[in-house]
Amino acid sequence: MATNYKFTKALFYKEAEEGQIPSNPAAVQTAGIINFSVKDTQQTETNPTIDNNGQASKKDRGKSNFDGNIECKYMGDMMPILVTHVIGDPDTIATTTVSAWQTATAYEKYDALDDTLSIGDIVSHSDGIHMLVCFKAGTSDAIEPDLTGVSIGSKIVDGTAEWIVVKNLTIYTGVSQACLPSIGIEYSGDSSCGGASDVFKKRINGAYLNAMELNKTAGGVIHKYSIPVTARSAKDNTEVDWTSIEDEAGYTQQDMIDFAFKYDDMKVLINGIQPIDTTMFRMTITRNTAYEDAVEINSKVSNTPIMQVEGEMTLKFTKEEYQKAFNNEAAEIKILLGNARGELAHFTFNNVERDRVDPDFTTERFAEITVPLTADGNNSYRTVDYKVQSQINYQ
Repeated sequence: MATNYKFTKALFYKEAEEGQIPSNPAAVQTAGIINFSVKDTQQTETNPTIDNNGQASKKDRGKSNFDGNIECKYMGDMMPILVTHVIGDPDTIATTTVSAWQTATAYEKYDALDDTLSIGDIVSHSDGIHMLVCFKAGTSDAIEPDLTGVSIGSKIVDGTAEWIVVKNLTIYTGVSQACLPSIGIEYSGDSSCGGASDVFKKRINGAYLNAMELNKTAGGVIHKYSIPVTARSAKDNTEVDWTSIEDEAGYTQQDMIDFAFKYDDMKVLINGIQPIDTTMFRMTITRNTAYEDAVEINSKVSNTPIMQVEGEMTLKFTKEEYQKAFNNEAAEIKILLGNARGELAHFTFNNVERDRVDPDFTTERFAEITVPLTADGNNSYRTVDYKVQSQINYQ
């Protein structure tokens, strides 16, 4: 009788070389996996009759493909993984620079949607592993808050101020790139009947994440996320030479924090102008990674086509702002996501061509315009720049 397994764990790690487990691997455990459908498919090829003898055609087996989707909650902590593997490796990775907590000091509430990316009132704690993000403006107490036993995401009162406790924040900056780093994925399942005594593990190497999507419709940011995956090889724990990454020397693991962006965590700017409202927003960044035979004998190369950015927005403007936006055929568009825990993702599309679309006028003298997103880049500027701040240290 076939054994049924329940999904228990998924780990992501960045490969130093495609298809190879890095030395001292650092893995991120995902939170909120909904479905994991990455699977092995065997390619076949039919050979036609080749001579007058009427020999029957046959099937030739080709290489295996590993592809599918990982469906999970869309969390701020996922951003370092998504931007690294869909847009490109960051140019800079550094611990967010903030001041140390001070006694009897006035602090203002942190603004994650500040376009200038000024950090605002985030302070470091003396324990060296936590930061405090100001949630309610006020004046700090005479003694630094004690974080013993305090969990990540908790709110604490400090004098008249209020803080949210987070892990040290890491900030990433980068631009779109032609070549992307590969990712390794290891997942496991327990027998749904036999418990943890019967464990199945599978590791997929040389994987590429093909797309990321931001979507806000009818008042909320969509919290579920599907990550299309292509990969080059896989092994499981039934094979003789199997080694789990958790058994590798120097292995470390960090967990994603299960917090998602909310409706109020988003802002759109077109040439620096913020619409009155954004009633619908969808942005998809797609990287269709294909594998093709190289010209050189006995060699394979990864061929990564140019990034595709598509989507559309429905925006509401005052009549003065609307006229400026409607007349521009191309514009700089910024998408800002940020929450009260200090996580943020800022995307700048330097050149977005917008088609003219008939507007809908309302009695409130507002005007809505639908903007198809078609981002472009050339030798003088990139398709998209990003700035991400996260509790995940993905290096």
